[in-house]
Amino acid sequence: IGLIPGCGTSIAIATLYVQKVITLGAAVAGLSTASGEVFIVLAARGVKPKQLVKIITIIVAISVIAGTAIDLFIK
Repeated sequence: IGLIPGCGTSIAIATLYVQKVITLGAAVAGLSTASGEVFIVLAARGVKPKQLVKIITIIVAISVIAGTAIDLFIK
């Protein structure tokens, strides 16, 4: 749900975390990927779709690694 642009996803993620439905790592990973608005700007500036996919892949990978690490080390 983090890849969907808009503050609504951040509110949903924060709500799920406060209600203890998701872990801190999941919240961090979700919030880290919730910067989808930047892709609209990059596309408007002429960034090629292949580059956008590469950027999205990197962001998701870093977010998953960070979220997993947080869940492993903070309990």
